[in-house]
Amino acid sequence: MNAIDFKGNKVERLNGKSSFCINSGDGLGFIIAINLARLGAEVTIHDNSPAVVLAAVERLQLAVPGSAVKGVAGDPSTDQGLQSLLDRVGSTDILICDTLGAGAVSFTEAPSEPQSKHLISIHDNVDRLFEGVVRRMPQRDWGRAFWLSTANAPDHLAGGSVNPLLASTDSISAARAGMSIYSILVPSPILSPVSDVMKSEVLRTQNTFDLIVEQFEKDRRPIEIREAAKAILTIIQRINSVCI
Repeated sequence: MNAIDFKGNKVERLNGKSSFCINSGDGLGFIIAINLARLGAEVTIHDNSPAVVLAAVERLQLAVPGSAVKGVAGDPSTDQGLQSLLDRVGSTDILICDTLGAGAVSFTEAPSEPQSKHLISIHDNVDRLFEGVVRRMPQRDWGRAFWLSTANAPDHLAGGSVNPLLASTDSISAARAGMSIYSILVPSPILSPVSDVMKSEVLRTQNTFDLIVEQFEKDRRPIEIREAAKAILTIIQRINSVCI
C-alpha cells in the first residue's frame, strides 16, 4: 500500500504536519481524520459539543493506536467563541471542513424554510471558522485547506482563481505563499451516514479504506452503501494526492 500498510497502521508520510478538522466528531470529517492520523499527522478534532469531541478523540485513538490526537469544542457563532477556537487551534498545516457535519438535513426530504435559514446560519458560522484558520496557515509557508460540501466553496474564501483539480474537485489558488485551498464537491449527503458504517469497520477490523470498500463489494452490501463508500475513498485519495 502507498499510504498505509495492509492493516491500516501508521506510515508517517505526514510526520511533523498538524491538521485541524472542523465538524469531524463523526461522519465524513471523522473518516478523513482517521486517514490523516494513519499518515502520521497530528490531528485536532472539532465539534460544537464537548461530549462529541471527547468521544471522537477516544474512537480515533482506538482506530489509530499511538496517534497524536486532541479535541477542541466550541461554537464559532459569536465573536468570543470564534476567537477562543482560533486561539486554541493556533496555526495548522492541513485544514479540513466537513460542511455536511454542520447540521445537514436528511437528503430524502426537502427542507422547510425555517430549516433552510437554520442551515444557512450554521454554514455562515463554519465559514467564519474556516476563514479564520486559513488566515493563520501561511505562517508555516505551507498549507492545504479542504472545503467539503455539496456545493462550491463560498467566493470570499477563495483568494484567487478557481481551476479544476480532479473530476468534481476544484482547486482555489490562494494569494498567499505556499497556500492552496481545495473545494471538494461531495456527490450526496448519504456519504455522511455511510462514513459511520466505514468507521465501524475500521474499529472492528483495522483494515485500510480500500480493503473495506473491496469487502463491501464481496459482501454485496446495498448498492447505495457500496457507491457511497467508493466516493468516500476517492475523496480520501484526492486529499492525499495534494498533501503527500
